[in-house]
Amino acid sequence: MEQYRDQHEITGTWATRERIVAAVTGGPESATLMRRAARIASRRAGGEWLALYVTRHDGLSAISPDRLTELRARAEELGGTFHTVVGDDAGDAILAFARAENADQVIIGASRRGRLSTLVRPGIGERVIAASGDIDVHIVTHDYARQQARAERGDHTLGARRRLAGFVFAVAAPTLVSLLLWQTPSLHGLPSEAMVLMALVVATALIGGLLPAVLSAVLSGVLLNLLFTPPRYTLTIAEPENAAAIVLFVLVGIAVATVVDHSARQAARARRARAEADSLTVLAHSLLSSSDDPVGLLSSACELFGADGAAVLRRSGPAEWEVLAAVGDAPASIGDDVVSTAIDEQTFLALRGGGRGDSERSLLNAYAAYAKVMDERGRARAAEIDGHRLVEADRTRTALLAAVSHDLRSPLAAVKAAVSSLRSTSVAFSPEDEAALLETIEESTDRLTSLVTNLLDMSRIHTGAVTVHPSEVGLAEAARTAIAPIEGGERITVSIDESLVAVADPGLLDRVLANLSENALKHTPPDAEVRLDAAAVGDRVTLRLADTGPGIDEQDLDRIFAPFQRLGDVPGNDGVGLGLAVARGLTEAMGGTITTEATPGGGLTFAVDLPRAPEETP
Repeated sequence: MEQYRDQHEITGTWATRERIVAAVTGGPESATLMRRAARIASRRAGGEWLALYVTRHDGLSAISPDRLTELRARAEELGGTFHTVVGDDAGDAILAFARAENADQVIIGASRRGRLSTLVRPGIGERVIAASGDIDVHIVTHDYARQQARAERGDHTLGARRRLAGFVFAVAAPTLVSLLLWQTPSLHGLPSEAMVLMALVVATALIGGLLPAVLSAVLSGVLLNLLFTPPRYTLTIAEPENAAAIVLFVLVGIAVATVVDHSARQAARARRARAEADSLTVLAHSLLSSSDDPVGLLSSACELFGADGAAVLRRSGPAEWEVLAAVGDAPASIGDDVVSTAIDEQTFLALRGGGRGDSERSLLNAYAAYAKVMDERGRARAAEIDGHRLVEADRTRTALLAAVSHDLRSPLAAVKAAVSSLRSTSVAFSPEDEAALLETIEESTDRLTSLVTNLLDMSRIHTGAVTVHPSEVGLAEAARTAIAPIEGGERITVSIDESLVAVADPGLLDRVLANLSENALKHTPPDAEVRLDAAAVGDRVTLRLADTGPGIDEQDLDRIFAPFQRLGDVPGNDGVGLGLAVARGLTEAMGGTITTEATPGGGLTFAVDLPRAPEETP
């Protein structure tokens, strides 16, 4: 059908089936128009209807995105489709869309403008009817017809003080200027006097809006007649030309006041639109830069809306609220003096003061939407972190099983072999052999104890179950206690001042020093020693354990603290690679850090940094 129409250059409407366009403004009467379109379309089989919203290029009169979403959902609920087009002339845009969709009927709501305004400038309905051609136009009445004039009068863009100043200026300025001109008749004529009073009418429109300007125009016309038009001091006008001039003056004054007032309102709307655009730009930039600071968002809302305080509130009971974030004089609940909008079913963005206008309400909804995005993004990050933890836990379990299957099997096998040998009645062991087998059992048991302890500590670290009981610990005594039970501990030279005291958990610090010392002794030649000293800098104290072993490459300095890592020529049955990982985890749990550096002359130095205990004042 479309190809046939194109080939034969048919541009008119072909009523192949009932197709209705309902032109909606986004106002409360839109639902009435869409229901009427749905009823008309249902009268014939195959009928369909389309809801149309026309927005201007400058976007000054556009409704909020939330309202558009509501209209779209309502249209789909009634069996229609929702469309938006851009056009500065709504009537032309409606007819162009109807012809493009091959619609045979258009539904338009009755004008919300006043009768006088309709007579001066035809409304959209009149313009659509005049240019509709073969398209039927239905004007549907509704409860809000003829209310636009009242709505505009209720749109107090200038504020009460500004309007009051306009009325005062409308009366005082023409009166005073007319008296001044009346005192100097030789310096000017009627045209000059009329132009001066016309300038006052324009100034009144700029100050107070339309109604004060109309009052100023009428009063100026009366004063022009009384004081400057012969015969003076009477409303009688001798010359018809002067009468026409005064009437024209009043009409031009009213017309100019109307234009100035309209321009002022458009400028105010443009400023609001720019403020909204700037605010939305800030929100979009924050969203793109992943700024998830709720306090910053609330501060921005307070600045934009001129509010005293703002808060994100979550309903915790029938009349109970939980404050999730707040700035300024923030509300603790939602009441009569609080403007709020929903973030979700239980969470609300609330302002104390400001945000009460329709345009501000749409911006407040945008802030609420961004707060919801922040919350969802935070939940997504938490889920991602949990996912990483699960992956890490799974990797740890896998490595743990490998360690249990290999590294724990060797000492268990040695213990079992030694015990079985000692219990055997078929072999007579000498005292020296029995001592050797008992020594094997003891060494294997010590190794099992160390491995199991490290595995349990690593499990506690991964699950966040490490409990820290900080107290003041003397570092010299703590070092000697940790080194004493270690095989080869006599090779560690301790040079720590007895006065150095750190804030740490004694048990955890003992495990850290023991693991670091065992690692240092393992990589230090048998005839070399390991040095352990300490120094205080400010409110921190640093333990330094230096070995003289082969050292490690720079790229491996951080990797040695990863679980199940064994670098260098370490025998495969010598631990599961958890000692350093446990040492770092326990140190960080105590509020400290472990770093590594090369030992001068060869080897590796571990630096354990811990909080220093405050010195006692005499």
